[in-house]
Amino acid sequence: MAIFLFSADDAALKKVEYLSGGEKMRAALACILMGQHAPQLIILDEPTNNMDLQSIASIENALKYYKGALMVVSHDDTFLEHIGVINTIDITTGTMVI
Repeated sequence: MAIFLFSADDAALKKVEYLSGGEKMRAALACILMGQHAPQLIILDEPTNNMDLQSIASIENALKYYKGALMVVSHDDTFLEHIGVINTIDITTGTMVI
């Protein structure tokens, strides 16, 4: 959990209902990425909302090494670049960039 910026006390004692939006996203990614079998597809909708720069960097590092497919809705071009997104669709124009 330290990879996702959770202290030992937070990981063991803090209830999900008391996590911020960004902490919930990090906790969810930790659960699915660090489990015994990672899913083949992860769908993320604005994953960097409610996150500080350190939190964004932590999920970027985790997603960089994910071997499955990602479908990400995001306005954060830097985040998309850092996680290795190479194909994009601009929904305002329907243009696909490969």
